[in-house]
Amino acid sequence: MAGIGGEAVKRSENLRELTSYSILNSIQANRSVRDGQEKVLFLVFIILAAISICIGVLGGFWEIKLGWSGFEEVDRIHYGYLLFTGSISKQLVIENGNLLTIYYDIKVDRGSLTISVIRISGRALWEQKFNQDSFGSVKIGLNDGGVYSIIIKGEGTKGEFDLRWEVS
Repeated sequence: MAGIGGEAVKRSENLRELTSYSILNSIQANRSVRDGQEKVLFLVFIILAAISICIGVLGGFWEIKLGWSGFEEVDRIHYGYLLFTGSISKQLVIENGNLLTIYYDIKVDRGSLTISVIRISGRALWEQKFNQDSFGSVKIGLNDGGVYSIIIKGEGTKGEFDLRWEVS
């Protein structure tokens, strides 16, 4: 009888060892699965970061005009858009005149719109950034005739603009 009880105890110990071994294997297997998932997540993060950096760097070279409609005349530019990132410009050749008056009506639903007036030599005469709806006029003194440029720059903006100008 003592032999049977001893065998039962021995089997019970063997069973306990096998159970412990199997639990350890299961824990190690779960760790290796978790380690594999962490490696995949890390790689996905690195790839997304690289793509974001590329878009940020190269984004300055892209121009987007989505839902772009409007017109240009000799003394007026009018456009509406769902998304505008980029710039447009209108050159003015001014022979005589001391004053350039710009009338603007800007609607900005999101993003920003910047209007600049520069002399072709690169000197900025006036610049205004609009983050919200605005209308009004600005008078810009001109020293002499020459070639000037009105530049409209959109940065992820939705809305419309209407610019008119006159030289006196």
